[in-house]
Amino acid sequence: MVLSAVHAMGLSGVGRGRQRFDVLRVEQVIDLSGKTIPLLENNRVHLDRLCSPPTTEDYQQAATLLAGRPLTVNFLTPARIVCEGHLCRQPHFRPWFQRLLERARQIGELYTSSPPWIPFGDLLAAADEVRVADDQTRWIELRSGSRRQGKMLPASGFAGAVTYTNLAPALLPWVLLGQGLQVGKNTIKGNGWYRIQQHFAPSTGF
Repeated sequence: MVLSAVHAMGLSGVGRGRQRFDVLRVEQVIDLSGKTIPLLENNRVHLDRLCSPPTTEDYQQAATLLAGRPLTVNFLTPARIVCEGHLCRQPHFRPWFQRLLERARQIGELYTSSPPWIPFGDLLAAADEVRVADDQTRWIELRSGSRRQGKMLPASGFAGAVTYTNLAPALLPWVLLGQGLQVGKNTIKGNGWYRIQQHFAPSTGF
């Protein structure tokens, strides 16, 4: 249904001047490995089916491959993180990780019949011990239009790569999950999308 809607949107056009577009290819990206699976070519011929989403066990297994090493998180779009009423301009781990846990809880409550239990206290205590080893992020100033409010609103945030050390193993499955959830404000507009720079062994089945 989504692909049909996108195809129709391309024919009618979007944005100012109703710019048209063609869907050339559709791929599924497996968050845990970065592997891509072609699903649809431009002739609208289906090549494959969607893979089943990763299970809790998949995330746990993937996390074991990252344990004990520095972790580099690449924020592909600006992450707008607010902590205690203040905008975070540096990618300190605890603030955005806390927003991620809150987002995971909200999505679980809205879209699942049995939301996962999240041990906030233990996880946030461990998050306090994480340190920034290398920060290559930059602050990006953005504004986004709101039809509902009839004005431009700030959508600025930090983007780029940051490397963390001293991550407890219990944190890693949630960080992996966040690649698909995004984090912070304005996720509906594309903000807060990140990828973990990881190199899994070829034998992994993700």
